[in-house]
Amino acid sequence: MIRLGQLFVTLALFAGSFARENPLDTQDQRDLDALAVSLYLQNPFEDIKKTARDQLVSTAQRYGYEANQSYMTRRLEAAVDELAFNFLQQAVNGDPAHPKVYTIFTPPRDRDWSGWSVPGSRAGFDNPDCIYRVIPVSDSYSYAIRGKRTGVGASDITFSLHNSIITNTIALVAGKDIVMDHDGSFTITVSSRGSTSPNHIRSTPTARVLLVRYNMGDWLVETPDELEVKLIGNPPAEETTKDVIIEKARESIQKALPVANFLLGNMTLSKPVNFLVPPAQTSGVGLATQALVFSHYKLRKNEALMVTVEPGPSAYWSLTAYDPWMVTEKPRDKLVSLNDKQAAANRNGSYTFVLSATDPGVFNWLNATEAGVGMLVVRFQGLPLTGDNVSRIRIWTHVSKLDDLPSILPSHAMYTTPQQRAVQMLVRARGFDRIHSFNGLFSGSLTCQAASSVIPSELGAKWMGLVGLSHPQV
Repeated sequence: MIRLGQLFVTLALFAGSFARENPLDTQDQRDLDALAVSLYLQNPFEDIKKTARDQLVSTAQRYGYEANQSYMTRRLEAAVDELAFNFLQQAVNGDPAHPKVYTIFTPPRDRDWSGWSVPGSRAGFDNPDCIYRVIPVSDSYSYAIRGKRTGVGASDITFSLHNSIITNTIALVAGKDIVMDHDGSFTITVSSRGSTSPNHIRSTPTARVLLVRYNMGDWLVETPDELEVKLIGNPPAEETTKDVIIEKARESIQKALPVANFLLGNMTLSKPVNFLVPPAQTSGVGLATQALVFSHYKLRKNEALMVTVEPGPSAYWSLTAYDPWMVTEKPRDKLVSLNDKQAAANRNGSYTFVLSATDPGVFNWLNATEAGVGMLVVRFQGLPLTGDNVSRIRIWTHVSKLDDLPSILPSHAMYTTPQQRAVQMLVRARGFDRIHSFNGLFSGSLTCQAASSVIPSELGAKWMGLVGLSHPQV
């Protein structure tokens, strides 16, 4: 067993292991962030944000939620702020004649590389595992997206073409199908012309954005690719003015409000509380290779929701807990998400989780909100486009008293002490900082000799080995 002192030495090694250029830290990212922050300070969209808050409150109340409680109000303010900034970020990178690769859907960043704070832009069920990048496109142009694999890559990668980021997939290239050169470099092409290349995406007159997802299962090892986009040919000289950007952002936020209310109400709160229905592979909204389950929970302080998952043929999957407004709350410092590489499996290959406001000492714990109400989303990604894949995915739920958990959980369930939980959270924070950092050098995949000699590659095995997790005493 690894001693705690050894762990802290190892974590110190992480910080200096294989520092390389951060693939997220690009000049385009800096320029776009600076423009977005500047425009947001001048145009905070207060009128539209008030409309958004009123509509979301009305939707929540329609399903029996007391949306005027102090916790609900505080979280609503933050969620609407992030929603507005998200669509402003899309607008500053919305010119298909002058495209850039822009990472959005990010948590708030205090004192970033610029010396100022960059607001968060998470909205509509963000995923702490995921790096989201957007590239504006038009079928009037042809594009070459050049990439370079800098490490082991990610658990699931997709380049998907959409009318907007909240609509259906028009076409996609999955990471497993990308053809690379021997040095890890590759080129994805996008145009209205057809091609037999597996690296080509055929555009349409309605296509507006290429959404690139990198789902990181192992936060301490996996890496996003370096990416840049080039427009093939000569673009118009004129670039979009700031006034046009602001107006476009306003229009986009207003158009997104019905979708946000649909996600909150029809897709989530309309479902049975404390219950996860069978998944459906995405059709009409989102990523075609993904199956989603939306739900919501209401728990008393002495209650817990048990969730057992059989993930079927998913290449990557995760269970994430959200506040009542579809945003993760402090995902770095709270256990609000676990994925297939972070969670401990049952002996039969399934996974059992416990959601509660009080830590039950179970390794696969998810931290419910202080109000005891919130949302749940299960994502299954990397599914084949053909075949009955979702029938092989199964989910069970059960509400119990916290005191009854030892008699209900699998006999081999992994438990933690408070000290072990603290170590687990330290590893989580280190991994979160690594994949979501925009500052300077990037601590690459943890292949440092000293680190790899004491830490296995997968997070589940890593955490259990590090903290000496125990079985229940029964």
